[in-house]
Amino acid sequence: MEQALAISAIEQGQILTIHVEGRIDSYRAGQLDQFIEEKIHNGKYHLSFDLSETSYISSTGIRIFVNYYKQLQKLNGALSISIASTGVMDVFRMVGMGKLFGQDTPEQLPEKESEHWLVNTGEVKIDYRIYESGQEVKLCLYGRPEAIRKPDFTSGDHHHIDFDSHKYGLGLGAIGSGFDDCSVRFGELMAVGNVVVCQPTDSNRPDFMAASGDLIPSAELLYGLVAEGGFGHAMRFECPEGQSVKLGTLTRYVGEHLKTDHFFMVMLAESKGVVGVALKRSPLDYHDGASPFSFPALRNQIYYTTEPDHMGALVLCAGVVSRQPVGDLRPFVRPTGSSSDLNSHIHGAVFPFHLLRKDDFDLTKIVGELFEMAEPLQILHFINDDRELTGSGESEFSQGLCWIGKINQVEKF
Repeated sequence: MEQALAISAIEQGQILTIHVEGRIDSYRAGQLDQFIEEKIHNGKYHLSFDLSETSYISSTGIRIFVNYYKQLQKLNGALSISIASTGVMDVFRMVGMGKLFGQDTPEQLPEKESEHWLVNTGEVKIDYRIYESGQEVKLCLYGRPEAIRKPDFTSGDHHHIDFDSHKYGLGLGAIGSGFDDCSVRFGELMAVGNVVVCQPTDSNRPDFMAASGDLIPSAELLYGLVAEGGFGHAMRFECPEGQSVKLGTLTRYVGEHLKTDHFFMVMLAESKGVVGVALKRSPLDYHDGASPFSFPALRNQIYYTTEPDHMGALVLCAGVVSRQPVGDLRPFVRPTGSSSDLNSHIHGAVFPFHLLRKDDFDLTKIVGELFEMAEPLQILHFINDDRELTGSGESEFSQGLCWIGKINQVEKF
């Protein structure tokens, strides 16, 4: 039987050094490909290879190194070969990939100037930084969220909202040309980075509208929360390999360290399982006075995750977090858990996994690239199902980027 590759790794600072022993041929290359992919998936973006005991490399093996070299460059990472056997080194140089040898390591690269600070809680490391100094958001409240219980929405509850580059939002809405046109489609909706995305209740597939030229994406809202302004802070978070942080825990850390009780947050993160609900039927499609939340009818009216779903996917989230909300904001948020004083209203759009940029915080560019690479799989309203024994828990994430805007004003429309 032919021997498999012997692959091991040692982490020193930001650099993961991978030692490969054996032949990297077409038969064994898949083993190395899977190993590298798993490490990058777990947030290791600076890879150095020790190929001193690699006796042979085929075109299949070279293709793997070239592929990940290009991927990591796009993510502000690096792939290099620190040492290689003579035969392997000659092959790389003959195919024009000698630049893989002697690449600068992260310690040798100059630190980008940025006002930031690290918080390491043990379960998650958070790198906070100033995004746009002094920026805060005005939170606009539209409609009557309590009307979903009956439901008794009318055309008077309808609001047309244009989402330009300085507006972010979420709620119950649809993409269309007015109240009547959207009446059978109203569902979960969010707007981030010049894109409006929604989960139409007359279809199983999410729909979206992105800014292009003079086109400004818009939505028809029954009710919702819209943030106007800018994000004062951004952050990158990551958990130790194999671990994750709950959404409620993460938002609590944000509020505590940024010393704010009310904020709007956008997040793009890798899921370790999301928990949420979504309407299957528009609230305007109820003509008998029944509630979509009545039992047992809710089984056919509401989609809900019976266990954490979409593990390993990317999730783009937007929402409001508030500690002990009062006044007009109170009906728009729900407790993040039975034992927490935090309340929130957060929606998430689920995408197939792809690698996250670690040091790029250009929200509009990142969201644009996300929608160019793949279409969303589902839009969910996040919940914390902390029922004893039967509850499906809370959404958890392993790493991601967040943009935070402190709320300095709330206005009801």
